[in-house]
Amino acid sequence: MSEMELFLPSTVYQDRNNKGVVSVVTRYVVSLALVFILVLSAVASAAEDRGSAPLEPEKNEREYQTDAMFSAITATVKKVSPYAAIEQALLVSVETVAGNPANIVVSPDTYIIGQRELAEGDKITFYYDTTKPMILIYPPQYAPEVVVVGEMDFNLKVDAFDKELVSYDKMLKLNISPDTEIIGVDGTVFEGSLGGRKLAVLYQAATKSIPAHTVPLKVVVLPEPEKPAADRNEDNGVSSIIDFAALDVIVENQKIKAPAPYTNENNVVMVPLRAISEALGYDVSWNEEKNCVVLDNSVSFTPGVDNYKTFKAQLVKLGAAPELKDSRTFVPLAFFREVLGLNNAYLLEGQIVIDDGELMN
Repeated sequence: MSEMELFLPSTVYQDRNNKGVVSVVTRYVVSLALVFILVLSAVASAAEDRGSAPLEPEKNEREYQTDAMFSAITATVKKVSPYAAIEQALLVSVETVAGNPANIVVSPDTYIIGQRELAEGDKITFYYDTTKPMILIYPPQYAPEVVVVGEMDFNLKVDAFDKELVSYDKMLKLNISPDTEIIGVDGTVFEGSLGGRKLAVLYQAATKSIPAHTVPLKVVVLPEPEKPAADRNEDNGVSSIIDFAALDVIVENQKIKAPAPYTNENNVVMVPLRAISEALGYDVSWNEEKNCVVLDNSVSFTPGVDNYKTFKAQLVKLGAAPELKDSRTFVPLAFFREVLGLNNAYLLEGQIVIDDGELMN
């Protein structure tokens, strides 16, 4: 059988010795070939119009939102320990699927799906609000609002929903039914309005429209912030996660006595200059004539100005100016890496760690 004969209907193929039939078949095959070529041309043209993006099959996977208010990270639990800054909270050290370390703070307000007790070796996916400020520390520290332990046999959407129950990213609309379970993070029945709230939505099927419509199995209403968003600039919500007054400052593996670090209005960690610099062996002085702080007669800066002169006379901007607080000078933690050239200057596991040891990755 030839390749062309594969296109023939069985009734015609059986009579192929009849010349009239062969003529009809030939026209039929040619017509099919032309249609096939036209279809391929249309598909190629459509792909070109989309920027030559390859066609991909529809994936049957759980939803992980990328443009929503919340983002998700999958990781493996490495260590679980009490977190003294928040009552009944845990500090969970994890390793992400990319191999990077991170810490998450699991508080009584965190909704956990799966087993309630986190343990070393657990595979988790945690969802955090990307609109909330994040402190610039290493490893990064998150305060997730939802943690999923293990695998799920349902879809999960964590996002804010408007009064029409459409998600923040406009990709999902909720159609609440009498069978939908609606609870708070503590498991009690929630009887208030869902509009304007952050929700964790568990559902099975959804339409293919945009937004997709679904009748959720369960809706978990996430806690409201204690303070209105307009009032959060006072501390950017960070002091509720990290107790800066309790942080130890470790310089070259030695704990030093120093004024407490803090975060500025832009959520940058600020640390005391003199105590740390002198522990590193630098001489710190004030140049009255130039109105600037000087380290070892070379590194210099002016309080209130984001411009730092390095040993090589280069000017570096750190995104935050040095500040005076209680008659003491504070600089961004990055000052010791970017200006003084030390390998490490991080907020690490409840400590300010500054040294020139092995580079932390």
